[in-house]
Amino acid sequence: MDESEIESELRELAARLGRIERHLGLASPSSSPPVAPAREEAAEHEPRVPTPRPASQAQALAKAAPLQSGTAKARARERAPLEVLIGERWMAWVGAIVVVVAVGFFVKLAYDLGWWGRLSPLTKCLVSGGFGALLVASGELALRRIGRVAAVSLFGAGLGTLYLTAYATFRFFDLLPRSGAFWLMLVVAVLGFGLTLRGRMLAIGVLSLLGGYLTPLLLAEAPTFAAALPLYVTMLLTVALGLSAALPTPFRILRYVGVALHVVVATMWAYREGTEHWLIALTFMTLWWAFVTAEALLAAFRGQSPRGNPVVSLLFTFWYVSVGCGVLAAANPGQRNWLGLFSAAVAAACAWIALPFGPGLSVLKASPRRAMERMAVALWAQVGILCAAAIAVQFREQSHSFGQSIGWLVMGVACVEVGRRLPSRAVDIFGFVVGALGLIRVWALDHGIGVLRTVVWSYGDVSINYWALLALGAVLATHFAALRVRGRSSPQGGALDVCLNVLSVLQWLALCVAQCRALALTTGWLVAVVVLLAAAPLVRRRGHVPIAVAVLLATAAKWLLLDAVPARLSANWSTAAIAPVLNWQMAVALAIAVCGYWVHRQGIPNTATDDADLWPAREPPVRSQAALFGAIVFLLVALSFEVDRVLCQGRAVAGALRSLWPAQQEVALWWTLLWAVGGLASLIAGRVARLRVLFSGGAALVLMATTAWLLLDTVYWRIERGVVLSPIVLNLQSIVGVLVAAMVVATAWIARRADIHMLGENLRSTDAAAVGAGLVVAIGLWLGSLELDRFFAPEGGRVSNAAMARQTALSVYWGIYGILLVALGFWRRSPALRYGGLALLGLTLGKVMLVDLARIRYVYRVLSLLAVGLLFIATSVAYARLASHLRDRSGARGSSSAEDPRA
Repeated sequence: MDESEIESELRELAARLGRIERHLGLASPSSSPPVAPAREEAAEHEPRVPTPRPASQAQALAKAAPLQSGTAKARARERAPLEVLIGERWMAWVGAIVVVVAVGFFVKLAYDLGWWGRLSPLTKCLVSGGFGALLVASGELALRRIGRVAAVSLFGAGLGTLYLTAYATFRFFDLLPRSGAFWLMLVVAVLGFGLTLRGRMLAIGVLSLLGGYLTPLLLAEAPTFAAALPLYVTMLLTVALGLSAALPTPFRILRYVGVALHVVVATMWAYREGTEHWLIALTFMTLWWAFVTAEALLAAFRGQSPRGNPVVSLLFTFWYVSVGCGVLAAANPGQRNWLGLFSAAVAAACAWIALPFGPGLSVLKASPRRAMERMAVALWAQVGILCAAAIAVQFREQSHSFGQSIGWLVMGVACVEVGRRLPSRAVDIFGFVVGALGLIRVWALDHGIGVLRTVVWSYGDVSINYWALLALGAVLATHFAALRVRGRSSPQGGALDVCLNVLSVLQWLALCVAQCRALALTTGWLVAVVVLLAAAPLVRRRGHVPIAVAVLLATAAKWLLLDAVPARLSANWSTAAIAPVLNWQMAVALAIAVCGYWVHRQGIPNTATDDADLWPAREPPVRSQAALFGAIVFLLVALSFEVDRVLCQGRAVAGALRSLWPAQQEVALWWTLLWAVGGLASLIAGRVARLRVLFSGGAALVLMATTAWLLLDTVYWRIERGVVLSPIVLNLQSIVGVLVAAMVVATAWIARRADIHMLGENLRSTDAAAVGAGLVVAIGLWLGSLELDRFFAPEGGRVSNAAMARQTALSVYWGIYGILLVALGFWRRSPALRYGGLALLGLTLGKVMLVDLARIRYVYRVLSLLAVGLLFIATSVAYARLASHLRDRSGARGSSSAEDPRA
């Protein structure tokens, strides 16, 4: 066979397979095998020549035939279920129900019309019972001749008829007493279970269980002795569980139906008669719980019902414990509280079952997959929940309900520890849930218990009661849980320990709010900061320092806004009330500042090298430096509140420096000096330790103090209060100005010698020197002007015509000051100083023309004009002599800039 014949056969085979797939519904009718277009057209025009089929084609067709028949059967099965459900199952059930209802109506009709009056009661029962037996016999015949589906309806109708007959013997015919009808219905239920096992028909088993559990309800529980009904329902439960265990494939559903019906009937009996016979009730409930647990364990051991076993076990255990506690609480045997012991005993039994029959505690390490593993997890869950429930019911009395909080907290901590040692995330989560219940109870309910409100110790603004001790235990439990859960390597565990730390800190803050006031509350918050900072390097925890910083900021804000400012603004505030600096308020502020320094030390990287070239690599982070600078600023704020007290205590020492100054202006001057000194100290410390934030912040504080002296301490108070008649030059205002100027000079000198790392890339040392020089020049101008203003004050009576003399003196001083600035600019080769001097001379000229000529007399006007004119002439002469030097330097700079393209 040549190549063209093989290709033709393959094409024909592909076409046939495509038709078969389309016929079977495995491919769309439009699909066709891929064939080359040119060869396909040629094939259409060529004559069909029969060729022998290869062996491979015959085999493919042979395999396709059974596939086609099997697929047809599958499609038939897909079409059949609705018909089967309606014709075989639904109609069978409906028919059985209709037959039972019809029998019931017939019995009722015959009774109402008196048809049964001619028959004896025994005959009546035999007739109805015989009809039921006939239906059961017909079901047996149908089971043998046709099948189980056909027998279900007949069996169901027969059993329903027999149940109605047994019930009618007592309710309608008075043939048997209530107890006789009870046992007769039991016989019918046993017959139903036999039929269930005989034909393996689940529906008959469900019907038998339903009739069996309805019997005590219909007959109003007619046992002849106390344990009759428990024995009866025990038999029903045993049959249901036995069928489920023996034949799980058809009868597993009987377990769920039987347990559900059993719970209803047993609960009604337990609350009606279980309180009188509590020992019998607990005995039978324990037996029932053992049966259900054993059947679930057996199914789990076989690998069956991996989801149903834990559900049944959990629900029935909770029913058992709940009803058992209800019976014990109602009976109250021995006048003692047995509820906690009962719940703990059930928890111990669950643990005893889980240890030998399951994989032990190791099953809690990972997600369970097999049926036995899931059952073991369910048992351990029961152990934990029952232990928590035991704590709850043991301390249910109002006066001792705080025991629930203690027990839940201890249990939560224990679970976290167990979860760490396994390790097990599930145990951790359970511990967190139980611990959360304890925390909620401590903070929401226990505070109102009268016993816990008893005060244990009280001193000043601190009061401690039993509830505070309980809340402290909650804080410690939460913090311990955070410490123990931190070992988990998962990201969730890392975030969880931070959340627990935050929760413990928030509880401590709330406890301090509840038990402390004023500075005692601030001190309590500060204790949390100290503990967190001390624990951070020991436990190496993530989040300790950030939490400490947040609490420290809250503490500092509370001290400032609630402790210091309201006390200072209070009408009862007195400078002599407490000692300056050496007082509790200042001690707390100092502790806050020390904690800020501690935070700074926590942020310094640990390195063994001391090489200065590697400083940027080992420089503390900006946040760490900011903490140190914040501590310095807060300490300056605290010292500012002590200035009043210091001034009051040092009145005799200050003497003439402060006797004439208004109190507020005096305080403002001392504040300026304090902040300038603090700024300079911060700048020096930053320069020595090479801390850029501290260095820059110190310079900013000096600048702020200088601005405050120039604007607030001098100009504002001069406009607001007028001239203060204090000694000339030797007064507080002048001395503070000189000291501030000296500190500005020191700041500029230090900044001029600082490197680029300290100043930053956008700031040069010459810029810092220029700013410092400008501030010093402004302070000098202010100092001379203020002292002239004070010397020529009209109120002093030192000079006649003081106002005119003061204006003339100010004009002369400003002119001389401008000349000195110009001269200093030439000497230091500083254009800024020269420009400043010229600007001041221009300002002086304007003052003379606008103020002096308008307000002062002729002689002073002449003096002002003469002085300003001479000063301007002297300035022009100086510029004329030095103009050539200025032009030479300007030309040299221009040539160098032309030669160097980078200039």
